[in-house]
Amino acid sequence: MDKLSTFRDASIGLPALQELATHDQWVMWRYKRIEVPGKPVHLTKIPVNANNGANAMTNEARTWASFKKCYDGAVKRGLAGVGYVLNETDGFSGLDLDKCISDDGVIEDWAAEIVALGETYCEISPSKKGLRFFIRGKVEHATKCDPARVELYGNKRFLTVTGYHVEGAPEEINPAPRTIQAVLARVEQFRGEAEKVVGEAREARKLEQEDEPPYIVFTRRQRMEDEAKRRRGEYVGWLKNAPKPAAVAGGNYFRNVNDKACAELGRWVQALFPQAKRSGTGWRVSSKSLGRSLEEDISITAEGIVDFGVADMGDANQGKRTPINLAMEWGGHPDPTSAARWLCEQLSVTPESLGWEDKSGRPEPRRVHQAEDGTWIDTETGEVLSEKTGANGADGDSTMPEHLARVPGVLNDLVEWVMAGAQHPSRVGGLMSALATVATFSGRVWAGPTRAALHLYTAGIGPSGCGKDRVLSSTLKLMIAFDMGQFVFDEPMSQTALMNSISETPLCLSQIDEIGMFFGRILNKRASSFEKGVEASMTKAWSKSFEPLITPRYASRPSVTVFNPAFNCMGVSTPDKFWGALGTDAITSGFLNRWIMFELPVVKRRTPTLTEDEINCAPDHVMMWLAKIYGGGRSRMNGWDANVRDPGFNDPPLVVPWDSRETEKLWDDYAATIQSRFAGSEFEALSPLLARAAENALRVATIYALAENIDAPRVTYEAVQWATGLLSWCADRTASQAVRFMAENENQENANRIKRAMSGFPDMIATRSQLLSKLNNIMRKNDFDNLITMMIDAGQVEELSDEKKKSMSSLKKTRGPKPAIYRLVPEKLNFQAA
Repeated sequence: MDKLSTFRDASIGLPALQELATHDQWVMWRYKRIEVPGKPVHLTKIPVNANNGANAMTNEARTWASFKKCYDGAVKRGLAGVGYVLNETDGFSGLDLDKCISDDGVIEDWAAEIVALGETYCEISPSKKGLRFFIRGKVEHATKCDPARVELYGNKRFLTVTGYHVEGAPEEINPAPRTIQAVLARVEQFRGEAEKVVGEAREARKLEQEDEPPYIVFTRRQRMEDEAKRRRGEYVGWLKNAPKPAAVAGGNYFRNVNDKACAELGRWVQALFPQAKRSGTGWRVSSKSLGRSLEEDISITAEGIVDFGVADMGDANQGKRTPINLAMEWGGHPDPTSAARWLCEQLSVTPESLGWEDKSGRPEPRRVHQAEDGTWIDTETGEVLSEKTGANGADGDSTMPEHLARVPGVLNDLVEWVMAGAQHPSRVGGLMSALATVATFSGRVWAGPTRAALHLYTAGIGPSGCGKDRVLSSTLKLMIAFDMGQFVFDEPMSQTALMNSISETPLCLSQIDEIGMFFGRILNKRASSFEKGVEASMTKAWSKSFEPLITPRYASRPSVTVFNPAFNCMGVSTPDKFWGALGTDAITSGFLNRWIMFELPVVKRRTPTLTEDEINCAPDHVMMWLAKIYGGGRSRMNGWDANVRDPGFNDPPLVVPWDSRETEKLWDDYAATIQSRFAGSEFEALSPLLARAAENALRVATIYALAENIDAPRVTYEAVQWATGLLSWCADRTASQAVRFMAENENQENANRIKRAMSGFPDMIATRSQLLSKLNNIMRKNDFDNLITMMIDAGQVEELSDEKKKSMSSLKKTRGPKPAIYRLVPEKLNFQAA
């Protein structure tokens, strides 16, 4: 996907959109299905923060961004579109005329008359059923009248922007006094009908309440579910005029407090909101009394609580609240436990009577202190919680084992050359670059014992400071040194571009600087057919081992048969961008498992030890070795380039044999067991990543063999041992990264963020304030507290109690109660031996 279906790209030149684009008040937006029993399913639009992918807020400027960032982010994430947020100072208002365009595109007369006034910019809404106007100047009050099908806003409202300009309307944003006057006149015309609709709704609600079962719940859907439970004899809600159940499950404590509070509003509402006023059977809290400049109030009734002031402004719960929510939000209570206890006091009941258990099934925080060397020690047992390890992560050491990092002879010399020219010299990055280089040079010539080609797809995933630039540039410099620069190209933007490159240069290398975004583009469910075709063609090209590849036939280009294609691909990315661009369905796509993922560690910066000429060209003996690989065991011959370029080049490959049956059996055993490596572990769902591990291991083992003896290469036992160990290590690191970054829902995503933040602290121990600072306020404090509690219950995080408050420098000036301290429980990689 390279554009938005709800936005007309050509419209960006319109004066109205150019002016809006000068304000960094943009958000992305997505559709959300709203399903209410008995009512038609409808879609609502949720604003999304382009800075972090969380929900945006129309009253929080930090959740807005520039037009370009929002547009690019919406394309990358496959969201519906972009929108503009009105604020107090931008000088604009927004007007909507809803459901005024027929299916065949005809504007209804009443709306056409308003458009015909021709005062200001007007465009068609994303649904193609409504119209939107941008008006210069601020309206005094927001106006919304459903019977009249009009909405008029001036502040704290996000408006979708499509660029589908209505023909005949001005292209600029202008004052529109006659347009506003016409809209308000229409509202006045429908005022009686609007009041009638509201009255009928209230009467219907009263009748509905008379037929309800005698207990309090929040929504109609909950009432239906709870009715079924009640018939089964299960306890639900808080029964009206009924005795309290003899035993209440501790796990329902917070629900029980909310139910009891909703049944007895008079006991606590005015204690929390002294200016609350009676409204029917419930209470109303005006925004003015709360000191906020919002149009709508908070409604508190036995049937439910809704903050209408934020309900349609991007609030994650669409304004829905519970009594505990209100006590935390407006009563200053820091967590649900404190808020629930306050409500119990107002209700004159004990927490235990509603199911509270003092420990909630969780042990008391472990008492710890910090020694002089920085390690954390259990005060009672003397156990050292973990050695001071820096920031290696929560799931074990990310350093590649020495026996895998060191490779034979000239291949190791190539790795050393890559590292010597790097500002951040990483051996893992050097090994990835060396393998990609040799795989490219051996294309269309060398094959492994099973006649498998040696081309590779490699990806280096690491944070800033891990030497990603040198990983790519060193391979490119060697290709240029051999006059093979024309064989290297950037990411394929479409299936057509990829097939053209392979047919023109069957031996080629694609280098992708941000491979996470590339994956997100071609694996996106909303990707175009040409983008999806990139994935299909790359999957097919990887599998072609000295077999013909037939390119697709296009209207302007005939199909071409390419013999022995050798398409290689290498790319780099940061973990956030890489895993953030992928959905969990990408694991099973059959594309990702063809890649070898290298986790690149952070390396201290240093000055390269090579001269400029040495950085551009490897040592002579390495260059000679590469020339022999490229030349099929001999130094490159005149005319060889032509053979490499010729799609019809179909010479038989030079097969590197096994050195013994024992070696072959070692590889056979690995191929038979590798897919069960994650069996029984928390990473079992990632097993599809291992589907091609054995094939990749054999390609890498053959490259190892070429390094051992280019004149008479054999795939040795040591080569297979090393290659299978390397592929297993890469798979383990990939799995651990995947579970830290990939998530199926927002809670998982935030839990992973907390884990990653904690893994960056010594011994993976941090205070609440340190974590909130590290997370840069991407989640609310209440949400953080709820989530950390869940993680403690799940055994992922351990709560600690610091016995020496002054032992930690950041706590020295702290007054009052000691802050919460948490330790991330290390995740053990319990994989099956391969």
